[in-house]
Amino acid sequence: MGTIVLLAVSFIAAGPGWIRSYIALILDPAVDPDSPLMPNLHSMVAHIPGRDIVEFFLSLTVVVFVWWIARRARFDVALAATLLGSILLTRHAYLQDCAILAGSLVTLFETLGSPLVRSCALVLLLAAGILFMLIREGAVVAALYLVLLIAVGFAEVRGLETGGRS
Repeated sequence: MGTIVLLAVSFIAAGPGWIRSYIALILDPAVDPDSPLMPNLHSMVAHIPGRDIVEFFLSLTVVVFVWWIARRARFDVALAATLLGSILLTRHAYLQDCAILAGSLVTLFETLGSPLVRSCALVLLLAAGILFMLIREGAVVAALYLVLLIAVGFAEVRGLETGGRS
């Protein structure tokens, strides 16, 4: 309801032209000088050819995995996947925004027995995640978030196949 009200107010106040202006503002590099430091898909693919297409397909992958996990997993694992997906998809996520993931990373580390999930969660919980962000910008941390999300999805599939033990 809140989104509908905000959209209605935006259309009433500025007319339909506000959408183009808003998109131009979001995509303007001058508004976002620290973009390479952000641990999201946008910074992860920033230096590869066809980055817009790659980002689009990676975004679809994130949406599919979050949806898959949210429909099948326990609430705490589904929440962790949703938060990971939100950081990966947003265009403006700084290191301090990633603090929201601390509890979810602990939950994933403790809940799922997958070595890949546990390793990624542990690396991201330790100061190594911050070092990766400073050394290679946000791309390494974003890649770890993506690997973790996909590993959680596969751990959940394996858990369903083995009767709930993941």
